[in-house]
Amino acid sequence: SMIVLSAGNVCAPDEILCYSLVKKLGPLRVYREYFSQFGGISGGTLQSQIAALCSDEESQSKDPFCLGGRTTSNDRPEDLDCDSVQADEMFPFVYLAPAYNSSTGSRVLRRSCALFEQDEGTDMKYGDEVSIIIREGHLHKSAAEQQLQQFSSELPKKEVVEAMLASREKGALPWPG
Repeated sequence: SMIVLSAGNVCAPDEILCYSLVKKLGPLRVYREYFSQFGGISGGTLQSQIAALCSDEESQSKDPFCLGGRTTSNDRPEDLDCDSVQADEMFPFVYLAPAYNSSTGSRVLRRSCALFEQDEGTDMKYGDEVSIIIREGHLHKSAAEQQLQQFSSELPKKEVVEAMLASREKGALPWPG
């Protein structure tokens, strides 16, 4: 057996869903997740976002395969981070934008897929060319565009971090723990 550590609560549902699908259906061509969440973020998640913004590893964090899982079909458009609103190809009335867990979830899933594929002691095969897609769906294009804007701030990182810290000091955002 194997334990693949996740990025906490953010990715555990993604990993369990994908694992369960592969266990039931066998190797996949595409893992497509439509994510939606209500409520606020935890203090730990906020602290992780602040740390990521303060990190000098920006170029590495932008690589969708930075945790592994690169296939031979490198850098298909659907494997890259979501940077535009698009109508879903399966449900054209749904507009897709980055979800809260799009970047982290897809990276962790790719890593898990690769680790299981490499382990000769398991029969779990996710698929040689599996594409991992996690997006938030919206019925209105304007809502998807607003979501995209939220996740791709053009503000300098220092200003974003200062705003987060100020909001936390005022009690508008949670502290870790």
